[in-house]
Amino acid sequence: MVCTALDLACLEASGQIPPLPPEAYTPSTLRLLKNPRIALANGQSLLVPHCDHNWMVDPSIIAAMHYICQCFLIAEKKDPKVAWRKYGNIRSETHYVETADLAVNLHITNQYPFNVKAYIALTHDLFEDLGPLIPELTPARFVHATWKGDPKYKPVLIKALSLLTDDKSLKGWDRHREQVRIANTDPTGLVAPVRFPDKLTSLNRDVWTLLSGIIPFGDRERFLTHHYERREVVQGMKGISPRLMRWFDRLMVKADCVIDAMQNGVNLEGARNDFLDPLYSVFPATPELRMTRRTLAALAPQAATL
Repeated sequence: MVCTALDLACLEASGQIPPLPPEAYTPSTLRLLKNPRIALANGQSLLVPHCDHNWMVDPSIIAAMHYICQCFLIAEKKDPKVAWRKYGNIRSETHYVETADLAVNLHITNQYPFNVKAYIALTHDLFEDLGPLIPELTPARFVHATWKGDPKYKPVLIKALSLLTDDKSLKGWDRHREQVRIANTDPTGLVAPVRFPDKLTSLNRDVWTLLSGIIPFGDRERFLTHHYERREVVQGMKGISPRLMRWFDRLMVKADCVIDAMQNGVNLEGARNDFLDPLYSVFPATPELRMTRRTLAALAPQAATL
């Protein structure tokens, strides 16, 4: 199947990306959260414990999630494997949600409102993942179709998403080194605040996967190479506060303990993943800002059984 502009034009005109009301908690918005694919992504996500998840019901985020899910439906007709992460039965949209949740709750930058950070983080890998299968899918097209917030942010959203899309010709450490360079020279101020949680969610998934009794990628050496390259990307980025980097270093000590146990043949299956628990003590959310998993389950019943 050849995916063309017509696929996206039909999507944009179909009503599946509806104009959303500005108020977050309306019957229409809550109904949209019950989309099975959105429910699956939210239900699978390792959200930051005891922190703010209200970004999920921002109109731009819901519109973006609907567009993303429909684009994966288009792409899967050409490559059924494109939507699945190399962590077992975890979809790509789950990584997007986890990155956005961290981007909001880490408060790396206050230069932009929360919905701008969440929107960029949610979409950071979309064009890299689906670009080869849907060439007509571009940051400009996506932003114009889904951004419901202040129009003045559209140019910076398009620029940041373009910078976050990796050059597919780069592999291994060359790719990661370019990510560091772009984060450190980015004129928008959004790349590092998204690249940091992007790598951190992958490192968290490494720990979660090992504690599930599975080696990420199904290959020990490949997993360790990717794991340590991700760490180097984080450590190479400028502009991350010393406090946050100290917290990151403490998390890496936890990760090393899990990896050492794996290397020594310890059975890790069933152990609790408390990798992100310290974030609550770094940036606690107030109760009125907090959306719990119970609330998410009530909004999206399909997620409750995952």
